Amino acid sequence: MRGSRLPEGRQTHLLSALDTSTGIVLAQITIDAKSNEIPAFTPLLNAAEKVLGSLTVYLVTSLPAADAQPADLRK
Repeated sequence: MRGSRLPEGRQTHLLSALDTSTGIVLAQITIDAKSNEIPAFTPLLNAAEKVLGSLTVYLVTSLPAADAQPADLRK
């Protein structure tokens, strides 16, 4: 969310699961200040799965250079 800040003034960093066919955000989690998206990916998928009941298709566009693949992050 543009311009959003935590009470101590730090910017909020969010990772979202988006249904691109509807534009609806299925799940959203806050990224820790000293982290990146990779450790937050599995909790995000778990949250999206709770909303949908199940997940069968994953499309990850922000991890092409990472060593871990999405299937590995679910374990």
